[in-house]
Amino acid sequence: MYNLSGEIMKVIKIQPQGFCKGVQRALVIVKDALKDDKVAKPLYILGLIVHNKRLAESLAELGVISLNEPSKTRLELLNLVKGGTVILTAHGVSPAVIKTLKERNIPYIDATCPDVDYVHQQIKHYLPTHKILYLGQKNHPETEGVLGISNNITLISSLKEAKAYRHQTEKPLFLFNQTTLDVGFLNSLTQELQKNYSLSTDNNICKATLRRQKAVIETAKSELLIVVGDRLSSNSNKLVEVAKNKGLNSYLIETVEDLKIESLLNIKTVSVTSGASTPKAITAEVIEFLTNFDANDHKTWENKSNLTSYDILG
Repeated sequence: MYNLSGEIMKVIKIQPQGFCKGVQRALVIVKDALKDDKVAKPLYILGLIVHNKRLAESLAELGVISLNEPSKTRLELLNLVKGGTVILTAHGVSPAVIKTLKERNIPYIDATCPDVDYVHQQIKHYLPTHKILYLGQKNHPETEGVLGISNNITLISSLKEAKAYRHQTEKPLFLFNQTTLDVGFLNSLTQELQKNYSLSTDNNICKATLRRQKAVIETAKSELLIVVGDRLSSNSNKLVEVAKNKGLNSYLIETVEDLKIESLLNIKTVSVTSGASTPKAITAEVIEFLTNFDANDHKTWENKSNLTSYDILG
């Protein structure tokens, strides 16, 4: 890799990369269901199994139907199911979705990430005795699933909302959070709430997200950080935020085709990381392109993806 001055540019591959355990588990569940003749077909995924469109497209080629309509809740998406089996995504669902599936006798397979399921169970445990606050992203499926547990859960999604919050019950406060939040964002909202209230906390950011964010912080010396991940992926977007908060030039790409060639022309170091829901093959293709890139040879500027569905699914 060379810049316009003919200097060698270093490509830093930030670890970890590839799917986290929760995503791996969800994908294995889908693959196993496809192979199992006892599982009624077609397979419907209630949303995207994880937030990566290329992965959803690859599954579609195998006959899997991803019910991905952002304007509809998971409960509303159930109305689109016509026979077959429903697979619940890694993001989790509300109790109402499970209840409806059972009432309609729709077979389903639960691929909820264990970290998300833990948050659900803890919230249910503390609801009778505490007022529950939940720090999360509005309209995110993980947040939707949590808020569906009870009407007595209050969502706080910004520092402004944390400052405006007023505790109106005598119950003690217990704070939970979305598993893919930026740790800095989580800390700032928690500290704001602690200015006025005593509250119990349970940091629910998953280990995979924490490791990736920590790795980005520790690699903040490169001139450019490229985050490979879907635009709908919360944990991928948070990696960009973490980098920018450290003063590092960074942007998100979904595939090698989204690379901004002009951003590579005059730098000496570029780092590459990926979200926990990004197929390893997509990131590997980006790294291969950067390794072979020569700013003075336009033949190396062709950044068309050549990945197949087999490459994406592994």
